[in-house]
Amino acid sequence: MQMDFTAQLQNRHPLGEIVNFSAYVEGILTDLYQHADLIRVFLRNNATADLVHMINYSLQFIIDRYAAPDADTDNARLLCAFLTGGGFYMLHQWLMGDIQKTPAQITELIMGFAKHLSSKSNL
Repeated sequence: MQMDFTAQLQNRHPLGEIVNFSAYVEGILTDLYQHADLIRVFLRNNATADLVHMINYSLQFIIDRYAAPDADTDNARLLCAFLTGGGFYMLHQWLMGDIQKTPAQITELIMGFAKHLSSKSNL
């Protein structure tokens, strides 16, 4: 069931068609929010491998294509693992922790964090 859901999610939000990253993130978060009861079942039963894989794959694509295309393979993999873990745990807290934020508000948080990290003055 989880595999079907994540496959449908990936089909609705193809990586190769990202034009506006913020809109892409909000679209995925909106789908997760609309199916929060199903996601909670996955989280409660530790049936999250496909969801983690989807997050990891998406982040690897974004890192390779946009964020750090010149990074060596090991650095790109480590950065991806770091962001995957944080992204997954954030989704877990949002959907399981009774945090009353909309997908737009979570997107704003993510985009603010990404902007902060990419700012040269913050390195």
